[in-house]
Amino acid sequence: MKEQPNRWLHLRYKDGFTPEMYECFKAHCKIYKAYVRKAIEVAKDMPNLIASGVELGSKYVFFELELSDDRKVCIFLLGGIYTLGFCYEFEHTASHILWVYFTEEILSKLELGLTEENENGMETTWESPPYFILLRNDPEILKRLLGE
Repeated sequence: MKEQPNRWLHLRYKDGFTPEMYECFKAHCKIYKAYVRKAIEVAKDMPNLIASGVELGSKYVFFELELSDDRKVCIFLLGGIYTLGFCYEFEHTASHILWVYFTEEILSKLELGLTEENENGMETTWESPPYFILLRNDPEILKRLLGE
């Protein structure tokens, strides 16, 4: 039986992704894949990863990326064997790798989504990137936040 996606990571941009933005998303996905693969490879040497269940998640499958017909949602399809800790570690904690290098202007209008199974079936939740990411290139705001 052929492996099928069982979770989806999304980026939603209300103005629609330009071809350049979609290429940027694809580059982010390459970084994410490399990170996950390397973390699985070295998990035996990292007690916190083992504690989160990563050692059980050694079968993680990446599928072709998709872009919605209206170009407003980029979709990264995932599959494989996983634990809740494994999903948390990679699909929640490390999902910033999928968007962190977009410009602040894009980030300010971006929504992050995760489709996964719960007791009601498949459900997608959406959120905005953490606000501090939007401030990373504004030294005056950073100084005020840090009390300098």
